[in-house]
Amino acid sequence: MSKTLLFIVLFVVTFSAQAQDMASALSMINSPYEEECPVLSPDGKLLAFTITGHPNNFGGAKDHGDIWFSTWTGSEWSKPVHGGKMINNKYHNTVAGFSPDGTQMFLMGHYAAPGKEVTSQGLSVAIKNGDTWLAPVNITIPYFKNYSEYNTGFLSADGSALVYSAVGYNQAQVDLFVTTKVNGRWTEPKTLTSLNTPGHEVTPALGPEGRRLYFSSNGIDKDVSFDIYYSDRLDDTWQNWTKPVNMGPAVNSIGREYFYRPASIGAFYSATKNSDGYADLKFIPSRDTVEIPLTINPTEEIKVVSVDTLVRIDEVTYDKINAEGQTRIWGKVFNSKTNQVIPGATIHFTATTIYPATASAAGAYEIKVSGVEEYSVKVEAPGYIGEFERLDLRTQILKDLEMNFKLTPLEIGATINLKSVLFERSKPILLQSSYDELDMVADFMKENPKVEILLSGHTDNQGRHELNMKLSRERVNIVKEYLVKKGISAGRITSKGFGGTKPIADNDAEDTRALNRRVEFTITKD
Repeated sequence: MSKTLLFIVLFVVTFSAQAQDMASALSMINSPYEEECPVLSPDGKLLAFTITGHPNNFGGAKDHGDIWFSTWTGSEWSKPVHGGKMINNKYHNTVAGFSPDGTQMFLMGHYAAPGKEVTSQGLSVAIKNGDTWLAPVNITIPYFKNYSEYNTGFLSADGSALVYSAVGYNQAQVDLFVTTKVNGRWTEPKTLTSLNTPGHEVTPALGPEGRRLYFSSNGIDKDVSFDIYYSDRLDDTWQNWTKPVNMGPAVNSIGREYFYRPASIGAFYSATKNSDGYADLKFIPSRDTVEIPLTINPTEEIKVVSVDTLVRIDEVTYDKINAEGQTRIWGKVFNSKTNQVIPGATIHFTATTIYPATASAAGAYEIKVSGVEEYSVKVEAPGYIGEFERLDLRTQILKDLEMNFKLTPLEIGATINLKSVLFERSKPILLQSSYDELDMVADFMKENPKVEILLSGHTDNQGRHELNMKLSRERVNIVKEYLVKKGISAGRITSKGFGGTKPIADNDAEDTRALNRRVEFTITKD
């Protein structure tokens, strides 16, 4: 037998034995309570999952579900350890994925400081610090709203897409949604219309390449409870999919199956078959999901500890968390009208630390920032209207990033789209993420005391025209009130709502409709 063939045979035998061991060893984890949402760390040694109804949960037996951990010793799973009060609260707590190096754990839901109420929803990230995890940092996703009490989602391997299930506005069923990251910012979520049914579609997950979607449904076949299906994405719109395929009796049963999570040597999922009526964790070896052979060193001990100790994220230097530690950002600043460079423009990247830069005579800048934070970016120059951007580096690891900016000259008629000024859906209530850009507008008007502006509010064309007009007026007036509170004279600001009468993009698709929902200001006097 050739050495190559011998290696293949040994790998298959080792692979099968290891996968079988993992499957049989789940008896150490499964309990009389409900185990769900299993997510395996990239090195295959840490299994994060949620237990519902456990008396040791944050809210006791009535808690919707807390995150627990178990480690693989090489032959068995360790006794589950509660994740602690930093990553668990009274809401449904689940893991959405890990960064490729395992140092970041992404969580569905937002968190608040001890004693404070959670007032927002979305994704959050906890960063590993030795044997524990730092307090989760909330990640803003515009218009993210889930009217269900359950938070289930899955972050793609490259951190660029989040698929999740939720009850949307004015609906009863649970549907599938997706939000993607474009230029460091999360887009407004959109429904996966072609996959959703009048029933419930829940617990989505993506394969390693981000093309195959696994989910559970009771609306595709009315004769089943919840079965697991898969569908392949046909393009980058996230709206065109192949017909869902039932994964068959190897996975599905007369019970309920959900939370299918592909791993490097197979897949974990939850099922009620052969259980006590509550879901148990299952594992199925599957050559279809194998991308890279998983090697587990049984002699290497992995320590899992509770994370009850409060560690403030700004008390830890990021170089200790991320050995590389930094992202190099570079680019140029241009005049938006002439496309000429603007020497001397100032650029500030601000998170827990402010990173300043000044454009050279050639309009170029270069800066190195910590690679694990969300930044507000302000670009300013005398005689120009400042530019504001957001950059989120918490869900992707970048060594180099080119960011070019175009500033609009300060002159009558110049119009600026306030891209980060956002509202709660269908309400005149500012999202907290809007404040940084509005503060920049206030500072600009203080530095240019003769400037007067027209604030204009716009919606898409969905719904009744008169209601859209009313909403746009209310929203733009809220923006004006905010600027007045920041010390800008009300006499320098005129406000007007245009509803959906002045679109800047197509209203046929949700991604482009989102561009029409905006607040702008126009210089009326300089």
